[in-house]
Amino acid sequence: MPQEDYLLRQFDQLGRALGSLLAGLIGSKGSGQVQDGIDTCIIALKEELDIDLGKLTSVPDSDFMDYLLGIKHFSNGHLGQLADIMMEIAGNRTAGNLKDEFTTKLYYKTLMILNHLEKTETTYSIERHLQIERIATILAE
Repeated sequence: MPQEDYLLRQFDQLGRALGSLLAGLIGSKGSGQVQDGIDTCIIALKEELDIDLGKLTSVPDSDFMDYLLGIKHFSNGHLGQLADIMMEIAGNRTAGNLKDEFTTKLYYKTLMILNHLEKTETTYSIERHLQIERIATILAE
């Protein structure tokens, strides 16, 4: 029982941290401080959740979902939040006319997460489907 309680607390903490980061990103977008929000989010991901986006985008495609599910122990809800964060960062970089290799990798890894969710979730999400289409269009450009 104590082990299960600990794991539940860890999952809850992860969800709250991801939600907080996403809210901060969206808030910085509304206040015009986009780059500051992105920088803060990237640092917080690394320091609070031990997620280095540079390393995350370098994980081989064949191992990517196993890494998130098996090593990082992300639930589908956490994956959705991470995909939203990665989409916000990539979208803001693209809006600033910065479509470099890192941004392209962020989009591609986000697409992998969203496709995984599309296959494994029991509830269909039109928003997720639209995100998949939007990323596919961006990557095709």
